[in-house]
Amino acid sequence: FFFSSRRRHTRLQGDWSSDVCSSDLTPAADPNIANGRTPQTAFPNLVNAMLVAFINNGGNVLVCDGTYTNGPFPLGPDVHVFGGFEPTFDFAQRNFAGNTRLEGSSSSILVDISTGSQTGILDNIVCDATNALNLNVGVLVTDSNCQLRSVSCIGFGLRGIHVRLSTTTLPPYQSRRITAIASSSIQNGLEGFLLSNVVADVALDRCVFSNNFAQGCDFNDLWSMDNNQSRLVMTGCVMSNNGSHGLAADFSVRSEEHTSELQSPCNLVCRLLLEKKK
Repeated sequence: FFFSSRRRHTRLQGDWSSDVCSSDLTPAADPNIANGRTPQTAFPNLVNAMLVAFINNGGNVLVCDGTYTNGPFPLGPDVHVFGGFEPTFDFAQRNFAGNTRLEGSSSSILVDISTGSQTGILDNIVCDATNALNLNVGVLVTDSNCQLRSVSCIGFGLRGIHVRLSTTTLPPYQSRRITAIASSSIQNGLEGFLLSNVVADVALDRCVFSNNFAQGCDFNDLWSMDNNQSRLVMTGCVMSNNGSHGLAADFSVRSEEHTSELQSPCNLVCRLLLEKKK
């Protein structure tokens, strides 16, 4: 794993001079010399690389293809994790074949996103619980902004993606930006995607939420209160062969106002906007 805090950017550049490297394929990443600054000194432990990015106030973490089982993997503010690299971390050879895999954790959560008003990014990562008995949630997003780009969540005991408030979060609630692009959450024990009582601006584009035991996507509820708004935009998404609804969306304002509900059995492209009444 490879990291540097000298420059942060949401797009990868043509070199790795400002990033952090992590690799489980290069024994040269001696823990005694590992600092993530070069491919030769890449971190042998992905969690360490992500933590170093966090304590340096954010940065890019470049991840070599391989299988990583030492989760939970903590994604902090302005930490951006990019998979698909080979051991030299040559940008020209980055691939999108889904070979950067997170498959193990010492807890029931695989990826734990806690960024607050900053943004965490997962890019070209597979989260797979098919061979793990203890993993209930693939990506847990707690009161945070996040972007999931080409992220797959497969076979978790409860849900692939869960967006929620912290139990210690008190009003007024801040609106969070949740974006998923070309991502999927399939074959999970309950929902593919669950959002629980959050004020959020949610955009899902070309995503697949299929073959889950319950709903493909369950927004229960998207809140709008305290002069803010929630929004749900879904384009080109597929929600098929789920045990219950493809999409179940509850939009809630204060009890003296009203609640709207939208459900779809299969595929849906929708644009919905709910604002608190004046």
